Amino acid sequence: MFAETETGNIEICIEDTGERVKREGVTFHYSKVASLVDGSYEMEKRYEDKSVDLNEVRYAREQEELARTLSKYHYSDGLCRTDSDGKATLTNLRAGVYLIYVEEESEYEVQPVLVQLPKWEEDKGAMNWDVRVCPKQTIREEAAKTGDSQQAGAWAMLCLGAGILILLLAVKKD
Repeated sequence: MFAETETGNIEICIEDTGERVKREGVTFHYSKVASLVDGSYEMEKRYEDKSVDLNEVRYAREQEELARTLSKYHYSDGLCRTDSDGKATLTNLRAGVYLIYVEEESEYEVQPVLVQLPKWEEDKGAMNWDVRVCPKQTIREEAAKTGDSQQAGAWAMLCLGAGILILLLAVKKD
């Protein structure tokens, strides 16, 4: 179907959403999950025993869940880091399905994705060997805290201290 020498590229981007999401220096791992053999997907050896069949995936939601599941195994064929524009490119990749994921997340979460290379472009009627993917990212709830809980704790300590002082003054007065 594809010449063994054909290779392609996957450009990964972190879009500027206006939120305070880190775009530069984000490390993405990639792992080849499956190859296309005679019109169907054949899982790579390390994924064969994971009870996964890409040929059964029909909906985007199923693909998202599968990407999340496979990323938990932490298999990696390599990594790349985003530049100041939030872009990184994986080059010279052979035909197949690739898992793209971020292993170390802090204040935000980047959704793992499965990317098919090459990708069929319906409008062009041809296979595209230069695929672009922008994984969804969200700020974690814990990271979005404003520090109000620390302020509340300080006020509670101040009130407690004032209460003790009033109590001591009342006892001393008697």
